[in-house]
Amino acid sequence: TRVDTNGLPSGAGGVRVASVATTEAAVFVTNGSPQALWRSDDDGASWSRVAAVPEPASGVATVLSAQETVLVQEGSGGGLHVSADGGATWTARPAPPPLDVSVLTLARADTPAGRSHAFISGESTPRLYVTHDDFATVEPALADLAVDQVVSNGREMLALPTRTT
Repeated sequence: TRVDTNGLPSGAGGVRVASVATTEAAVFVTNGSPQALWRSDDDGASWSRVAAVPEPASGVATVLSAQETVLVQEGSGGGLHVSADGGATWTARPAPPPLDVSVLTLARADTPAGRSHAFISGESTPRLYVTHDDFATVEPALADLAVDQVVSNGREMLALPTRTT
């Protein structure tokens, strides 16, 4: 289905969406200059700016989702904003070291021990990181192994290492 971009600001080149994330109830996009976060609760028929996420001068770098968790990273290695309830409420988190480049993918698993997230960050050599406390602390995983993808079925996670020749 083609999504209507009415309500999103457009520049000389038209509407440019930088990143997209979905939950069961909403679609999130980043758009504008500097990029801001927008939300649609009606499959793209209308859009509203997400005011709960502070908009730094560098803009919003990316938005990712995994089930009802939505993760927004500020521009160029900035802090994170996390929503565990599909974007209804947000918690600001500092940029977890050593993340100085974009978060590339996100997965979530709800286990008997609690909710965990895994994500890939890095530009030239993407690495896997995990958090068990909604991004208050972040730990590296699979030390010294470059990872291209992490996926989840909601209970378990699978990390796919980078193929080498």
